[in-house]
Amino acid sequence: MKKIIILIIAACSILGASSWFIWSMRKNQVIITGVIRTSGLLDEEKQTRELTFANYQVTGFGDYDRAYQEEQIMGYYLVSDNMKDDLMGKCTRITGSVPEEWKNKDKIREAYGRSVLSVKSIKTIDYSNCNPYPDSLRQWPQQGNNLAKLILQGIVVRGARPAPDIGYDYLLKLSESFEKLSPNVENFPDKTGMIDIIPTINDQWIFLENNIGKEISLEGYLEWGYAESQYFSIINIKK
Repeated sequence: MKKIIILIIAACSILGASSWFIWSMRKNQVIITGVIRTSGLLDEEKQTRELTFANYQVTGFGDYDRAYQEEQIMGYYLVSDNMKDDLMGKCTRITGSVPEEWKNKDKIREAYGRSVLSVKSIKTIDYSNCNPYPDSLRQWPQQGNNLAKLILQGIVVRGARPAPDIGYDYLLKLSESFEKLSPNVENFPDKTGMIDIIPTINDQWIFLENNIGKEISLEGYLEWGYAESQYFSIINIKK
């Protein structure tokens, strides 16, 4: 009995103990609850890290900052022949196994804090079972942000992550140019009329998921983000 307990504790230490997975020593299976996103890996990264299969990941386990500080696993690159685009953004429960080589902490750290999961089964579950945008992350505007509150209108579309840990998962295709919407803003985002939008609470995420391809109105702030890009941090949904 002591030996079994020690093995379970060791496994949880390697994988990062948290409430979003269940480890079964008997079957060497992991059951994970999380949100499906694009992997964010560049083709070169896929080659060098032997992750050529990694087009998708499951992530969104809760408090990102805490997980990062405690070196917990923040996602799994998914090995599966049954991944479909219609799973993107959905709350899912996935059963699978972690390859032995991907239980190594150094390997996980080098892969943006993510391991690999060979998927046995995957099913969508109610959004309430996932917590990708916990209230603890809702901090806006960022310190030093002197931009005014904006209201943007446009069509919600899915985005592709520029890196595994950068949550640019949604875009707003603007109905009008930024110049017309906010003539007093000096630094405009991409002139293409598209801007990355980031929810700050789970209800906003669910709203975006239910309105992909539809026109909506959002209130929020422009923030500086990845590689000197700008994104729109949502405060409220203006229905």
